[in-house]
Order: sequence, then C-alpha cells, then structure tokens
Amino acid sequence: MMIMSRPILMIFFFVGVIFLAGCSTSGGRAPIVDRTVNIKNPITSTEKNGEKNKIKKKQEEEVKDSNQDWRPATYVVKKGDTLTEIALDHGLSYRELAKWNNIPNPNIISIGMILKLSPDKIKVTQGPKKDNVKRVKEKSQDSANQRGGRSNYISWIWPTTGQLAYDFGSGENTKGIGILGVSRQSVVASAPGIVVYSGSGIRAYGNMIIIKHNSRYLSVYAKNSVIMVQEGQSVAQGQKISEIGELDNRNYQLHFEIRRLGKPVDPVDFLPELSSMNYINRAAPIFRSSATRILNVLHAAGVLMISKDKGFSING
Repeated sequence: MMIMSRPILMIFFFVGVIFLAGCSTSGGRAPIVDRTVNIKNPITSTEKNGEKNKIKKKQEEEVKDSNQDWRPATYVVKKGDTLTEIALDHGLSYRELAKWNNIPNPNIISIGMILKLSPDKIKVTQGPKKDNVKRVKEKSQDSANQRGGRSNYISWIWPTTGQLAYDFGSGENTKGIGILGVSRQSVVASAPGIVVYSGSGIRAYGNMIIIKHNSRYLSVYAKNSVIMVQEGQSVAQGQKISEIGELDNRNYQLHFEIRRLGKPVDPVDFLPELSSMNYINRAAPIFRSSATRILNVLHAAGVLMISKDKGFSING
C-alpha cells in the first residue's frame, strides 16, 4: 500500500477545492458563453423551441397583468432630478418630455415644476362624417396595439459576453444585471430600436445608451468606455453600439437593464438560456487559471520545485 506524504495530500486537497469552485456558478446562474452575435439569427445559444416559447409567454403575462398604464399624468420635479432620469423611470424619451412641457434646455429644470408625462390630446373639430370614422378607427387600432401581447413581443439577445457580476436586485445598482468583460469588448443592441439617449446625464450610469424598442420596452447599456451611436439613430439587433468600460484596477463591466413602461424587470427572464455544455467549456479556463495560482503559491512556500526541463517535483 502506497502512503502519500503530507505535501502530496496538500496538493490533492487544493486541486480538489479548485475543481469544485470551477464547477460552481456565481449567484446560481450559468455564465454567458463567448459567441459571435449574428443579426440574422438573433438567438445564438443552443436553446430549444420550448425556451423561446417560455420567454414569449413571460412577456405576454406581464402585458396581461398590467393592461392599465401605471404612469401618472404628471410628475413633480424633486431635488436631484434630471429630465433624463425622469424620462427613463417612466419609459419615455427626455426629448419627448422637453417638447410636451415646452422646456427649451433639457438640462435646466426647477424643483416643484409639474411635468406632463403625455402629450396634450388633440381636439378634433367637427368635419365630414367619413373623416370622423377614420379617426375613430385609427384610435381603436392604436389602443389595440398597446393592449396586445403579441405586438409587444421582442426576441432579445445578450448584449455582450462574460460572467454575471451581479444579479437583478443585487449589487450597487439593483435595477439590472452586471456582465464582466475585457478591454475594448463589444456591446451590441439586445433588440432593434431607436437610440433615445446617448450620454452621461445620470451620474451612477456613466456613459449610457438607452434604446426604445416599442411603446413599452426600453433597454439600458451603462458604464461604457466608448459610445458608437447617436440619439435618433435606428439600430439593428446585434449591431455594435459601444465598448465595455473600466470600473477600477482593470476590471471591465457592463450594466444592462430592460424596462417595461419605465419599471425595471429582470433581464435574465427575457434573455435566452445557455446549454450546459457551453457552461462546462466556460468553466474549464477558470479551473486552469485557479489551479495555476495555487501551484505558484505552493512553489513560493517551498512545497513544489518547478523546472522548465523536468516540470515540477514535490519536496518532502
């Protein structure tokens, strides 16, 4: 029977711990795998048809549960408010708010100002009967579009690749998720839409992009290093819009949100899930990197002797 020395047992113990760590997930969620975003094929993971239907059902349930628009008719400006933040929290464009409230400079609003959150209703003057019928028909169609679940369904994709830094409801910003990345990593539009904001008007968000997808949904891409789109620009799904920004000490991270009528929802509920094999492939380099660090520590402690010719040998 072979008896292993204490240093050997220590090595097996450390490697076993690293193996278990490499197989675990952060926050109970599988990491996002590296992949090339394809505009023609928006869902790039190996998802099944059932997963696609699950995401669609989730969106339709949200619309069904909230047929009534929660947003009030007006909003009273408070200390610290910006027009950009007010617009985001109500699912609107700050330019729309400025126009509806006759604000010449969107950067200047005063405490106590009452903002209208919708345009004034257009008064219809009496005219030919045929014209009235046409207006009623258009209004009915618009109402149907706002209530209907199918017209609001969006097939989303991940905006970038990397591991989740924090989940929805946790982290420094609880309104979205954080995705880790590297320098100059691309960020793409999660769904097609129009850029309604591009700038740094909200301090906690840094360089930020807001894309409006329809009358209900917005997506937010924050803490970017470089912004590559302008306000009013139409973007396609998968189109590069920015690059991930550096937080501190060479840590790169994207903050991503999906908002329905201004209210944050968990993006993971709308994004496609990933296959277990992709997760294993992602975990492998994490294991190798961690194991290398442990071996270096053992070498520094004199437990291991590392040689370019003979590899490594165990002391003791």
